[in-house]
Amino acid sequence: GLLMLSHYYPPCPEPDRTFGTSQHSDISFLTILLQDHIGGLQFLHNGSWIDVPHVPGALLVNPGDFLQLITNDKFVSVEHRVLANRSEEPRISVAAFYVYPLPFARAYGPIKELLSE
Repeated sequence: GLLMLSHYYPPCPEPDRTFGTSQHSDISFLTILLQDHIGGLQFLHNGSWIDVPHVPGALLVNPGDFLQLITNDKFVSVEHRVLANRSEEPRISVAAFYVYPLPFARAYGPIKELLSE
């Protein structure tokens, strides 16, 4: 299924004293994100937080935990966070999460053809 989520982050009067979105990975199959020019999204890479730059008209495609599971880590879900809005204007983002249909009682694991010996 598809889950859409829109975020409106108003300017934060004290961004140094406020958390944005805490560190997490998406449980979805795939996440597609459209972010505005304000920024604030960071990925965790080799133990350091890296700013994700805004590219006008670009969509950010992020593998989720479920895709990592069924591909046996061929595609890795990325830990990320969003900082409190330091800008004087609001920040807006729209995300589409492609998720597995619920409810499922079936247990999932890696695709057998992708398992190594």
